[in-house]
Amino acid sequence: MVYSQNAPNIKVTLHLDDYLCSEEQWVYIRGYNTVISGSEYFIFDSAYVAKGQHLVEFNYYIPYEQIQYILFSKMGPDGFYFEAEPDMSFEIDLGVADGEGGGTKMIKGGTSHNEERLFYDRVINPLKNKITECSERDPVLLDSIDY
Repeated sequence: MVYSQNAPNIKVTLHLDDYLCSEEQWVYIRGYNTVISGSEYFIFDSAYVAKGQHLVEFNYYIPYEQIQYILFSKMGPDGFYFEAEPDMSFEIDLGVADGEGGGTKMIKGGTSHNEERLFYDRVINPLKNKITECSERDPVLLDSIDY
């Protein structure tokens, strides 16, 4: 790994539901490797999850705040992500349905992630609802919003 020369500065603990640990599989934390090109996927850490294992821990290094994705080799939520910050410890209760909304779930220890979630809940989502409501009255607005 590119960052292996640095001591881990992130700890992520996953608490998996019964479905996610009903079969053995690998779990990965991925993000972007901005050191090389800025747009390459990078696996920061991985862990083998035995059947029936509910707790998974990751320890790795990131140089600055960035979005991290959790990937499952067999069965798991598709598209779950969280905002990670250096020198932080996160705990995430994760179930199979949690990937549907991306990173909409609040997580323990995720200060910037949770702040972003609150911003979306209080500002962005109501604005989207208002725009949709207006566009239903005037279809021309919907066309320009969708574009």
